[in-house]
Amino acid sequence: MTPSVHLKNVDIQYPLSKHGSLKQALVGGRTWDAQPQRWKPALRDISLKIDAPQKIGIIGRNASGKTTLLQVIAGILPPQSGNRHVIGKIAAIIAAGVGFDTALSVRENVRFAMAMSGRLHECTEDYIRKILDFIELQGDGWQPLQTLSLGFQSRLAFAVGLFQTPEIFLLDEAFSAGDALFVRKARAAMKERMASSPISIFVSHVESELIETCERGVWLEDGRIVADGPIDQVLKDYGKMNS
Repeated sequence: MTPSVHLKNVDIQYPLSKHGSLKQALVGGRTWDAQPQRWKPALRDISLKIDAPQKIGIIGRNASGKTTLLQVIAGILPPQSGNRHVIGKIAAIIAAGVGFDTALSVRENVRFAMAMSGRLHECTEDYIRKILDFIELQGDGWQPLQTLSLGFQSRLAFAVGLFQTPEIFLLDEAFSAGDALFVRKARAAMKERMASSPISIFVSHVESELIETCERGVWLEDGRIVADGPIDQVLKDYGKMNS
């Protein structure tokens, strides 16, 4: 079947903090209210239809809902209302370390990530070695993840998604950290993976990369889609609004 992503009237809300915890009431003299204060909408009535082949750039200011949208598409967050229908294998690079267990070794985290995506059978020694070589990690990968820097954990999250062969590739600017040589290597590898995936969805603030890799743009503002069309036109409209 042709890979596709169809969202219809999707809503996601996050609970905001309560008026104060019971502990704060006891030690700090604050009023405690056991009821949630209110909910903050993250996505509002999102309808999106993507059929392969398409390369899509998602733009918007911080906290506009871009990462939340990728999480819904990836199946990490279920819609609280509306419908999500996705056909195709997904590889998602959304946030460094999401789903990792820092007490496990690097190798064990790779296997766990592959198991969570239903691809443990693809996690061969050759696959693991490609990841270790790409992130330039010394040793055999049995060191606990918590002994690595956040930069190396970010590299690992990127590489685990990169070396899969998805039909739907989701990327949320996860490769900006690290030394310049690695960043250049990661960006080149990202472009190759986007080119080879039937559907690629890329969240970025870098206009030149969006124009180079995407033909369609989706602009989010306050959890809503305010523009959906050719990437150059969407970027032009976004630039006018935020100049």
